[in-house]
Amino acid sequence: MSPTSNVVYPGGVAKLQLQSGRNFTVTDVLFAETYGGVFEGAPTPAFMRRRQISFLDRVEGMWGTRATYVATPEMYTVHTSGREPIQRLPGISCAAWVVSAPIRDLGAASELVLIWWQEELDGTPAQLVQRVLGGVDYEQHARDFDY
Repeated sequence: MSPTSNVVYPGGVAKLQLQSGRNFTVTDVLFAETYGGVFEGAPTPAFMRRRQISFLDRVEGMWGTRATYVATPEMYTVHTSGREPIQRLPGISCAAWVVSAPIRDLGAASELVLIWWQEELDGTPAQLVQRVLGGVDYEQHARDFDY
């Protein structure tokens, strides 16, 4: 799968179960190059914030307005000759739309969109989503919905 793949699988990308026992269906995933389309220049804090917002807008445009958890990205330091070190976002912007049983019995199911950044795709989509989802308080961030 290339970093810019966006593939929808009937029945979801994967079925996951966390240690809490909660079951999830990963409905869709998106992996995109954080700096795709950028030709030159050093990333400033304002530029990186615009890249984050642009990715959030792209995800909302694809999947609609949904409960969303945005992980704080781990910034990387880049040293360039003759300049101050700069901080940059990881190279891959990631998103996953997960669905589970209702949280508060206010609907047929619950859902959450996860947004995170990482330097490389070091696992299957299911492994990557499970790693991120395991660190999120799903009940706090997800929202119940009806079909």
